[in-house]
Amino acid sequence: MPLPPHLVGYAVPLVAKPGQRISFHLSAGPATRAAIRIVRLACTNPEPVGPPERLEPAGFGPAGHLDLARQPLDPGSRLEVDLGETLLPERFTLALAAMPRRTTQAATLLALHTGERESVALALDPEGNALIRLGGHVTDLGITLAKQHWHLLSVSVDRTTGEITTRHRQVAPGMPADRQGAALSLPRSFTPLPASMPVRQLTIGAGTPPAGAGFDGLIDLPLVFGGLHDLLETLTNPEAEALLAQDPALIAGFSFRATGASLQPELQGRFAGKMIHQPLTAVKGVRWTGETHDRRLRPAHYSAMQFNADAMLDAGWPETLGVTAPETLTSGVYALELSDGEGHRGFAPFFVSAAGSPKQGLAFLAPTFSYLAYCNAPEAMRGPPSRRGLLPAEALLDAANGRFGRSLYERFADGSGVVVTGERKPLLSIGPDFRLWGFAADSLFTDWLERQELACDLLTDHDLHHDGEAALNGVRVLITGSHPEYWSTRMWDALSGWLTKGGRLLYLGGNGIYWRTAVAEDGAIEVRRAEDGTRAFIGEPAEYVHAFTDEAGGLWRRLGRPPQALLGVGMAAQGFSRSTLYRKHDEARADETAFVFEGVSEEHFGAGGLMGGGAAGFEIDRYDLALGSDPGAWLLASSFDHAPDVLRTKEEMLSYVPPFRDARARSDIVLTVTETGGAVFAVGSIAWIGSLADPGSDGAAARITGNVIRRFLDPAPLPRKCLQKQTDPED
Repeated sequence: MPLPPHLVGYAVPLVAKPGQRISFHLSAGPATRAAIRIVRLACTNPEPVGPPERLEPAGFGPAGHLDLARQPLDPGSRLEVDLGETLLPERFTLALAAMPRRTTQAATLLALHTGERESVALALDPEGNALIRLGGHVTDLGITLAKQHWHLLSVSVDRTTGEITTRHRQVAPGMPADRQGAALSLPRSFTPLPASMPVRQLTIGAGTPPAGAGFDGLIDLPLVFGGLHDLLETLTNPEAEALLAQDPALIAGFSFRATGASLQPELQGRFAGKMIHQPLTAVKGVRWTGETHDRRLRPAHYSAMQFNADAMLDAGWPETLGVTAPETLTSGVYALELSDGEGHRGFAPFFVSAAGSPKQGLAFLAPTFSYLAYCNAPEAMRGPPSRRGLLPAEALLDAANGRFGRSLYERFADGSGVVVTGERKPLLSIGPDFRLWGFAADSLFTDWLERQELACDLLTDHDLHHDGEAALNGVRVLITGSHPEYWSTRMWDALSGWLTKGGRLLYLGGNGIYWRTAVAEDGAIEVRRAEDGTRAFIGEPAEYVHAFTDEAGGLWRRLGRPPQALLGVGMAAQGFSRSTLYRKHDEARADETAFVFEGVSEEHFGAGGLMGGGAAGFEIDRYDLALGSDPGAWLLASSFDHAPDVLRTKEEMLSYVPPFRDARARSDIVLTVTETGGAVFAVGSIAWIGSLADPGSDGAAARITGNVIRRFLDPAPLPRKCLQKQTDPED
């Protein structure tokens, strides 16, 4: 389906520092002349209530008009290998192990070519029948590759006699090689070809660029050999890599057990592979037997690569223009705005960070990894819809149907979950014209800070990950966004170290520090959704270790670092029909915590809000001693009267139970003061920020937030509660 008229683009890098050059990669459909300017995204509220959208001229960069062309979208993860000037011998053998996951369209497993001219390829037709293409001739190999099973293929070609011998064996996943079915040997013939066949490139997982014919499934140990060989036993040999590396007949061969974001898996080190759209590594290969679930223990069991024909990680568009952020530029969120004069507009967003040189002492931590995880998400994963109905960026995203890249809340066409996402593609949910979820919700808060005349620097997840604790140098008070869900190990360690040294944090969101996240140098993030957690799909069994970092993936809670240990609260429940109020506890009336509730005398507070009509809602976090909450924390308030759809998260439940009035499905407001003078004020609710911005709310969330920020900025010591027996509210 063709896309509607659109203006889109992306900035590289997504997060920059003053003085750094930013390149913009833009596309228009159809080609058009567009007005351009750089704006500060001061507020992107799409709702008819609350603060209005506010886009301010940035005061730097280009302004005027620009002719924009439509840029191509070339999906499909694959590995491209430059072979230099290589002559394919008269007799050669192609071998690999393949597991198709979708066989409803033609697909290429492996292709050797010169420029745009294909020399030889192993392929599948839409029914899964194996083919070989030789110099424009197609030969059916007489084998059908069943989905979700491994298939060993060794195809020997004698170009002088026109003989093809195909050896094949189907392998059940997880079964030892000696318990698999028998091999078949099938002869075929074709018209003899000239002896000289130069090849310059090998493509694995797709056909000759830029053609499609992408493969959906797994490929293990793709090999190109000189001579006629039966390589079926080699493909299942636990020592295959060592044997192949010494074999003089090997022209090119790859094992993907040496994994990472920058992959060089060639067995003899002669050729470098370039990954397009990051085909997934650290996945089970044909040699996996089930004896281990950790690739670090048996690397040979994880030598496969997963390909997806509809993957789009890096659009790869050429640079349209570039600008340098002024050295004096105030940190914040900016974008190159595009408009065509016919009501269409688009944005290429970027963040300018104050990391390393803050000016205010107060900083907002933009959860950029969470923005990327949800970016371009489908309708069901965008949060409740806007009061205005379907917004323009969402309508374009729905029409694109994954062509601009998928979020980490989706599956590819073959049913496999999306594990890696990145920033080098249109980021339609980071900017105006998108509902109040993630970025747009956080812009309500930064707008509120400005209206309160609370000067604030901007930092990002990228900074905290790459710079560690040094990113927080000079920051006295740090504030999170509404949904800081995705955290790397470096981020966790940096925040922990900073708090230990006396840093003060306001956690103004819910579902924070939930999934461990691995990060590549180019800004791509990887999330392995292991055996528990609220998620859109379940990770493949035994594939819970990140390719980028070698770390076990999954929930921080299951990894032994629950968010309660850092924030005082952690994910408890979710439900989106409506939000609700809080009720004060006795400790809210203590002299030591009086500053929190100055001007908020009501027992019940938090009525009204742009996100569900209350301050407590959507995804909510609970104080829990069993999960690491500080027994010396001040438990100030808890939410109540949640809607029936607010249910505890599945990691909390040991079995299926009918809905019941669950005292643990709640949000807690907690103040934790550390022994070293650090402090965390946590509200445990995504909807809290929406209450700040609603002119019809009771004003309590705004008053409390302002009170805590101003007190945290005051260097005077905060009161630490005398340690005594602390109980959870429902006990």
